[in-house]
Amino acid sequence: MRKGRFIVSLILVGIIGTLSACGVAQVEQSEVTTEEVVANTEEAFNEDTFASVPPASGAQLIGQKVSFETVDFDGNIVSSDEIFSQHEFTMVNVWATWCIFCLQELPELEVIDKEFAENDCGLVGLCGDAGNEEILKHAKDLVADNGVTYLNILPFDGWNNIFGVDVGWPASYFVNRNGEIVGEPVIGAKPDSYRKNMEELVENQSSKDKAEDGVSKNAYNIYIVDEDSKPLEGVKVQFCTDEICKLGDTDASGLASFAEPEGIYEVHILTVPDGYKQKEEVYNTEDKYGDMTITIEIE
Repeated sequence: MRKGRFIVSLILVGIIGTLSACGVAQVEQSEVTTEEVVANTEEAFNEDTFASVPPASGAQLIGQKVSFETVDFDGNIVSSDEIFSQHEFTMVNVWATWCIFCLQELPELEVIDKEFAENDCGLVGLCGDAGNEEILKHAKDLVADNGVTYLNILPFDGWNNIFGVDVGWPASYFVNRNGEIVGEPVIGAKPDSYRKNMEELVENQSSKDKAEDGVSKNAYNIYIVDEDSKPLEGVKVQFCTDEICKLGDTDASGLASFAEPEGIYEVHILTVPDGYKQKEEVYNTEDKYGDMTITIEIE
């Protein structure tokens, strides 16, 4: 009898592990209705869908383009482009109606949304379990009871591939105006971390904007940042043509600029500061002037 219970326990653990595994994928845009979103969400929660997606760490998500179309709690169709283009940075808070920590922080998130707005930043909630009309109604009541006015959206087909919650609820992701994930997610209800992460993103962007004011547009500008989008100073960058290579060190804004004729160049990272992983990859510029951002991982 004990052996039978042990086997059942292993099966249950396996199922839970499968359901919690999620990775990164890009979702194609499509016209949707509320009914379609609900149907897609229910389908996304079946075992086969989750089992086919490999898990991804927070570091792997950085730089990923977020693209989707869904509806908000009022039934309005909204797209990722509409949401993220409104602010310099947006925090996506993934929550669930059954998660006590998610519910406890709802009033504080309303306050944080107002604080974010002062720096051209926003907050949007994604209710991950609103997969049927009954739960959606409950979610609407929770939002209303807690005085929440910021945008809340329904899960969309493939949402778990982008905003995975394999390590805990709530999970909060930071996305820039271009729809790219910046920095690692915050797992758990941690209002102070939300504020700190957003402040750092705003400060780094401000420093970058100031640096760009003095940067020539007729050059290739290589920005080196860490996983939290913090500029890295003192990184040695090699910039190569077919005949010659030039060297440059990044400044306080993480910038190394190379004023060369337009063409395709190879970019190599030769040295990085202590505590960071060496980059072995070779990067290629486009054949016209522009910026390139390279992320260095922390050891």
